Amino acid sequence: MSKITTLPNELTTDILKLAGKPFILTQVCWLFNQIATPILYRSVLLHITYKIGSIQSNIMHFIRTITDRPILKNYVRHLIYNLYYPFHDTSSPRCYRRGAVVEAASHGLPWVIQEALIDGSTTSMLLLLLCYIPRIQGLPVFFGRDAYMIGPYLQTLATRTLPSALQSVRSMKLSPPSQGPWNLEILYRIIPPFCRLPSLQHLSYVHESVKHYDADDPSSGVFYTEYIEFHSSEIYDDILTHLVAMSYPLRSFVCEIRWTAGTLRRCTLTLEHFEVGHVKYWSSGVFAHFVHITYIKASTTLLLGSPDEFSTDIVAARLNLCLPVSLISLCLRIDEAWKHTRIFEAAERLVRNRHDRLKDLQEIKVYGYGDGSREQRQFESICKDEGLLIID
Repeated sequence: MSKITTLPNELTTDILKLAGKPFILTQVCWLFNQIATPILYRSVLLHITYKIGSIQSNIMHFIRTITDRPILKNYVRHLIYNLYYPFHDTSSPRCYRRGAVVEAASHGLPWVIQEALIDGSTTSMLLLLLCYIPRIQGLPVFFGRDAYMIGPYLQTLATRTLPSALQSVRSMKLSPPSQGPWNLEILYRIIPPFCRLPSLQHLSYVHESVKHYDADDPSSGVFYTEYIEFHSSEIYDDILTHLVAMSYPLRSFVCEIRWTAGTLRRCTLTLEHFEVGHVKYWSSGVFAHFVHITYIKASTTLLLGSPDEFSTDIVAARLNLCLPVSLISLCLRIDEAWKHTRIFEAAERLVRNRHDRLKDLQEIKVYGYGDGSREQRQFESICKDEGLLIID
């Protein structure tokens, strides 16, 4: 029987990826070390450690690691910045922090970041780390009270060449603090510049409600972000309208909380995935004009408008006509306005009569008010008989 070390490297690499625990594998033998080390450094978690009398991060330690062994930085593809409340880590000797200041200056980082490095700011450490990594694909960023330095940092990016790490970022998750004076600074001065990163395709934003803010247009030009997600975010119209209007081609849009949806009409030729919570100022039937949408998750009020005194047949016909012919998956949430209507019966008739218009529909879910009811169980049974899948 052949030893695993005699297998082709490509096959051994696939085996070790599936095996997990790459750190242990690097210590097995020379061959495993050569193969498992790139796997180990592909995704790097930047975290904090609680010790008696102190709180420490591993960012400066990681910077020292990749400067001592420069080849390691070439393996990094995802940085996970898991510091929801970034703090000042003074565990590193002051001489190391002074050396970091010299490095920051050599990379052209603004003085505010250099000063923050002396104080042990973890956000400033992250910005310094980005100067070392040649390319990354994913960058979740949790901003804390020291988010004020992001503004000067982004201003420097407008006048100099982007660090290669930011040139290659495809996916970014931004989580600013839920309270404090930096909310609006982040919304108006940080998100748009990040959207202009040349390779960025997927932007996810997690934030609580923010107040309306009157400001000049924060940026101009076109963003090539194809996927925008807002979770736990009540984003006001002037912010969201600007981001959507500048994003082309926008293919996927997720917004959990209330907003004005009219600006999405400019995406009728590109949008493929639509998922929202509560929407105001939206005309029912608009989805019929979106020619490429395959997934919709929305409420009955968004799709059908107000529940007037219409018969079940009329509601079913309205639902059929308001959906795009390209639809494959439909998640329909019964909201409070429709809780006393016979929406399950209307959905049943939609399913039975879908072959004339919604020929591509493959999976469906009707939920919300009425969950667990006899009507819901009967509807799902009919869907299965019709060959449709029930979305989990």
